[in-house]
Amino acid sequence: PTHSPFGNPIPGLAELGDAGAVDDANLVGLDTVAGPESRRVTVRRIGEPLQDDHELMGTLSRAGVRPGQVIKVRVSEGGVMVGSGMEYAELDPTRASHVFVSAG
Repeated sequence: PTHSPFGNPIPGLAELGDAGAVDDANLVGLDTVAGPESRRVTVRRIGEPLQDDHELMGTLSRAGVRPGQVIKVRVSEGGVMVGSGMEYAELDPTRASHVFVSAG
C-alpha cells in the first residue's frame, strides 16, 4: 500500500524507490472549496487531527466522506455541510480544513 486507510501517504516510500507517490499539491481543505451552492469534490485525505475523534469519523463515514469518494459540499450556518446520498454532516471550519479534496 502507498496510503493509509485515511488517504495519507505512507512516509518513506520515495526513499524506497516507490514511483507511485501521489502529488498532493493540488489538494485543498473543504473549508476553502465550500460555497453557497452545492459542489461535488473527491475526498483524497482525512488529516490526522480528525482521526482520533471516533464519533466524528463514524459520522463522516456514514455521510460518505472517505478517501476516493465523491461528495457534495456547501457552506452552512455552522461551517461546512458535506455528504452524499441521504446522509450529511456539518463540520466547523477548523475540522473541515483537515478533510483534503480535489475538485471534480
